[in-house]
Amino acid sequence: MPLNQYGLSGSWANPATQSQGFVLSVQPDFYGSGNALLFGGWFTFDTTAAGGQRWYTIQGSASGKATSMPIYRTEGGRFDTSQATTTDSVGIATLHFDDCTHGTLDYAFVDGRGGTIPVTRLLANIECSPTGSTHTTFADWLHTLHRASTGGRGSTRAG
Repeated sequence: MPLNQYGLSGSWANPATQSQGFVLSVQPDFYGSGNALLFGGWFTFDTTAAGGQRWYTIQGSASGKATSMPIYRTEGGRFDTSQATTTDSVGIATLHFDDCTHGTLDYAFVDGRGGTIPVTRLLANIECSPTGSTHTTFADWLHTLHRASTGGRGSTRAG
């Protein structure tokens, strides 16, 4: 299924792994016709309970029916402050969707961990199309709020 469409934006998770998943944002034709910008926040846990929560991000261009992009880990910082952070590339992810409600993320970390995560859409499909139409009736429904005083961290809202 084509990745160059707003309709894949949303919350995705594997029902077998409670409290873990992805929030994806797709901006069609960002890099030119048929080539979207795909950003994903990945919330998961360390390999041991003592390691705690882990947050990764994926970001890159998405065209065709699958895309590979770096996995990033950002550390440091504190909530609502300008404290410095470090961001490192820690692996590669390949994302593809079978239809508007199912997909997979294959991952390979530089430390040797790897696997496949089947994902299911968590909220209702608003605009996803099996043909990959980039038309949207909600072209401006998602606004990103940016706060320069906190180094660019912000939030998103519908409206």
